[in-house]
Amino acid sequence: MTIHSILYVTSLHCHPCFIRKYFQQMRVDIADKIVQVYPYSLGTPFNPPSTVSLPYPVKLVPKEKFDFYTARQSFNLYSLLTNPMVLFAIGGLALFAVNSFVDVKALQEAANQMDEP
Repeated sequence: MTIHSILYVTSLHCHPCFIRKYFQQMRVDIADKIVQVYPYSLGTPFNPPSTVSLPYPVKLVPKEKFDFYTARQSFNLYSLLTNPMVLFAIGGLALFAVNSFVDVKALQEAANQMDEP
C-alpha cells in the first residue's frame, strides 16, 4: 500500500444516544511514512503547524459532552396572557360576548330606517 504525502484535518463526533461527545480536532501530516499529529483549532493557519505535537498513535479523549437539554422555565402568568394565540382567543370571546349584548330589535329597526328613503 502506498501512502502519499498529504495533510488531514480530522473532526470526530460520536453520536450514540448515550454518549454524544465531541473530540478535539487534529492535524495529521503524513510525509514519507512519517506521521506527525498536531492539535488544530478553527481559524488557525496551516503553516507553520503547532509547536505542540501529539503522540502517534493518537489516543482520543472526549473534549466535551453535548448537552441538548435546557432547564424548564417556571410558569409565568404574564407571558401566558401576552402570548398572541391567547390574546386572539380572548379577543374572539370578547367579540362574542359583546355581540350577545346587542339588541336584535334595535338592529333591525336601524336597518329598516337605512333602507327607507
